[in-house]
Amino acid sequence: MFGVLSTQVFILYMRGGIYDYRAMDSALIYRLGLPMGVFALTDFTGGGIKLSYESRNLFEEIDRVAPETESSKGGLAKARTFVFSLIEKMYREGRIGIRTGKGGFYEYPEPGRWVRPDIPRELADRVNLLDLLAPMVNESLRMERLGICTRGGDIDKALKLGYNWPKGLFEIYGRDFTATDVVNTLRRMSDLIPDLREFYEPDPALLNEAK
Repeated sequence: MFGVLSTQVFILYMRGGIYDYRAMDSALIYRLGLPMGVFALTDFTGGGIKLSYESRNLFEEIDRVAPETESSKGGLAKARTFVFSLIEKMYREGRIGIRTGKGGFYEYPEPGRWVRPDIPRELADRVNLLDLLAPMVNESLRMERLGICTRGGDIDKALKLGYNWPKGLFEIYGRDFTATDVVNTLRRMSDLIPDLREFYEPDPALLNEAK
């Protein structure tokens, strides 16, 4: 599920700077409570860029062996392919993290030396959190509908224990916004980025909750 969030924030960054990357990281850190934003985490791990580049065909293999979970023809796969164009460019330019001295987004003193990026707290208010989270909620409900996982027992637990989120996605979903809010956000995103319309198509499970 975190991969869906990463895909969305990269799309918003790549599409003419719909949101500034520092503003999105600020919102994720100071409003969602994550330890690091997606862009800072991309710089910090570095190897994630290399792994993403070298394992691109992994998603096609998943589709072959388990088509019900990952469709290479679906919206998420199309969005992921779009994001891979940036990942490939960064990889070829050697921008794979602080260990090379060429972070993809933030500046560092020298190769291998990490300092916390300057991410002003006030930038967080420039971002609508639901613009970042709506595809993640949609995909999570799709997976629950297919019987792959459950929202509280699996998805929220994975985010809190695996990614150190202070609250699970569905704790936030139930507290801060409704299914109708998510549907409306997805449709607005679809209008804003029409060539990735499939990625923003509301799942039947979400539409059912929005009735």
